[in-house]
Amino acid sequence: MREIQPGPTEAFIGDLQPLGASSRVVVFAQDPVLGKQVFISDGTAAGTPPVTTYPVTAAPRDLRVVGTRVFLSLDDGIHGREPFVLDLRELEAGSLVTLGRACARRLKTPHVHAEGTPSLGHGDFAITLADAPSHAAAWLAIGLATRPDAAHSLCAVRHTVPFETYAVLSDALGRARVGFSIPGDPALLGVTLFADWSVADPGGPFLGSMSQTRLLQVVVGR
Repeated sequence: MREIQPGPTEAFIGDLQPLGASSRVVVFAQDPVLGKQVFISDGTAAGTPPVTTYPVTAAPRDLRVVGTRVFLSLDDGIHGREPFVLDLRELEAGSLVTLGRACARRLKTPHVHAEGTPSLGHGDFAITLADAPSHAAAWLAIGLATRPDAAHSLCAVRHTVPFETYAVLSDALGRARVGFSIPGDPALLGVTLFADWSVADPGGPFLGSMSQTRLLQVVVGR
């Protein structure tokens, strides 16, 4: 069995719950880096991964498993605590989730989106920008981890180092795009990335001269 949190501290929070008719179980556990997350386990170290990477402030709780569906509640940083459901039949599918709030003073807030699915071998996955000022400088930041309060942070750098940035110009309609080719390497399955855009906006609330989109969580799937 994998030791999720080495040392004397108990990692598991709550009872092990069976996942459908499989030999795996689902449980809340305290990861030393990610905090409280949903884990599945087949009893081996390699087979005990987290299936969520919620910000620490999400504070997931109320775990119930019915078949392959996992019910829980969490704080998404906008609406407060609400019920959520995970269907673990789609465990190996890629996913896109927006978190937190945008930081903007304009009536037309810039938005982060994606083109395509974040799947292994996808040659033209892209993270896109919409509703930005026309012909404005824009920076896409993308990294593997965020600050613990990222879902609740307004007008702040959300990423922890290291992270990459890509500079582009929006078009006449306020759109921009950065494309990526996702390798077919199975080691990338389940990798989680976080991305947001910062857009030049004189007098904007982010760093005094920019607006900022919400945060996009990208999970690589098959």
